[in-house]
Amino acid sequence: EILQVRKQREVFIFKNVRSSPVPSLLRNFSAPVRLDYEYADEELAFLLRHDPDDFNRYEAGYRLATNYLREWIRTGGRGLRTEKKLSVLIAAWDEILRHERLEPAFKAEIMTLPTVSALTETMKVCDFDAAFAAREFLLRAVAESHGEKMAALYRQLHGDGTYRNDPASIGRRSLKNTLLGYLSALERPESIELIRAQFEQATNMTDEITALALLCHRDIPEREKAIAMFYEKWRGEFLVMVKWLAVQACSKRAGVLADVKALEKSPVYDPRNPNKFRALIGGFAQNLVRFHDRSGEGYRFVADKVLEADPLNPHTASRLATVFGKYGRLDPERKKRMGKELRRILSSKGLSRHTFEIVSKTLKQS
Repeated sequence: EILQVRKQREVFIFKNVRSSPVPSLLRNFSAPVRLDYEYADEELAFLLRHDPDDFNRYEAGYRLATNYLREWIRTGGRGLRTEKKLSVLIAAWDEILRHERLEPAFKAEIMTLPTVSALTETMKVCDFDAAFAAREFLLRAVAESHGEKMAALYRQLHGDGTYRNDPASIGRRSLKNTLLGYLSALERPESIELIRAQFEQATNMTDEITALALLCHRDIPEREKAIAMFYEKWRGEFLVMVKWLAVQACSKRAGVLADVKALEKSPVYDPRNPNKFRALIGGFAQNLVRFHDRSGEGYRFVADKVLEADPLNPHTASRLATVFGKYGRLDPERKKRMGKELRRILSSKGLSRHTFEIVSKTLKQS
């Protein structure tokens, strides 16, 4: 039957139901709305395991992970409730990993964690450090619980390395690289060796650039070697070098800003080229935990680049200036530092209308 909701409040009574049901709502993405329904974690885990509707199954997994991450942020990772949420999530993902009928591409989507941006989107005051720490903790906790299973499945999916471009192969690569991301969080020699081997033996750009990105996140000798190898191999390919710049700018490493400044001097970088500018400078600006570093160095650097780009390409400069958009939801210390840079941009003589409009509107946020 179709139940029609015509009033602000409706009551539907189902008779002869022997146990309390778990509702699977808005199946097949049947309504483009955001539904607020207070599922218990155990109910979400049940839907994740058993719901035949793929959209709701994915949504249950995403909400389950989000619930845990928000609880971790709230408690700093402490408390019985936080531990209980983690145990429910890890048990559910264990079944997903072992599930033989689920498509690999779908498993990869389910196991992709909410981003730092998504976690801070609902915060009144954005806590980028806590969101980043929560996400890193969950990556490692899942990998520690399911590491052997993940490594075995990774090797199975990796196969003989033959490249194929059909949907099934694309899905297998997606899951394989998702698993490799989890294993990299362990920072164990065997995990680093898997990443290094995939990078050096890759038969396709997806595997190669994923492995490079994972190595770029770590302060290890393999990182510098891989960056140099990739450069020597692809420096004549414009689009590939755009990727090379972007993966370094998006690194989780605390010293990434120094790397970005050094890359500005690279022969392959041209600040007048919008694609390379967006890859390097825009990539760093979207690297939220590093851009929003408490020192304010990220704000100062990006403000400098807005001012440098504005006379050459106002559209590119104004687009970059939108990264200051969270100004109104920053803590007092960060807000003070960002506000200083925004006012510096506005005080620049000859500022384009596009950039002036973006920056002035940003400063008006409370």
